[in-house]
Amino acid sequence: MEFIKVGGVWYTVPILLMGMTAVILIAISAFRATKRKSITAFMADAILFLGFLSLAWGIFGQISGLFQAAGAVVRAGEISPNLIWAGLRISLIPVIMGFMVLFISSISWFFLRPYRDQSSQPRI
Repeated sequence: MEFIKVGGVWYTVPILLMGMTAVILIAISAFRATKRKSITAFMADAILFLGFLSLAWGIFGQISGLFQAAGAVVRAGEISPNLIWAGLRISLIPVIMGFMVLFISSISWFFLRPYRDQSSQPRI
């Protein structure tokens, strides 16, 4: 759990909550699919949406962290490359977490698509 604090609580905790919500929706949908019941299109799309939202939030966390780090580098003047790379490594934590949530939710969404309720799909 140290990576949550190091990666920035304001970015990693929401990603973790979105990931847990996606896993709950995946479990509910998988249970309904095993019972041969249909899944609402809203629930199937919510799984994918939470994955993309968590990735976007992770990228936002990295960009805002890099912006703050750039200000600190400008104020400090000379900074060792090791310190810069350590900061870049830490800034990737929210992005990696967002990618993990997106990966799990998109794979789950793909396999749950056939069980969606087709009557609620918009006709074009």
